[in-house]
Amino acid sequence: MTDLEIAINMLAEATTTQISKNENPKGMAESAGIARRGGAVANDARKAVEKETGQPVVSTMNAKQIAQGEGELLLDGGKEKKVLFLRIES
Repeated sequence: MTDLEIAINMLAEATTTQISKNENPKGMAESAGIARRGGAVANDARKAVEKETGQPVVSTMNAKQIAQGEGELLLDGGKEKKVLFLRIES
């Protein structure tokens, strides 16, 4: 996962938690609806980031692959593009 993937995932979780606290759902059906709404907020954010950066947010990489500097990013339509990540340490 890239940093942006983690951030988008955290946004989905935090949004869902906050909506749930505000609405106090009763049962699984209401909770599932709230989870979908939280996920929709994160999905909108993902699309906005991709539009601004011109780069996909979702990757097929795990932490080890990112640390090694090589991996694949998913493009729209599920096609993959090989990319190289540079790790800068100070």
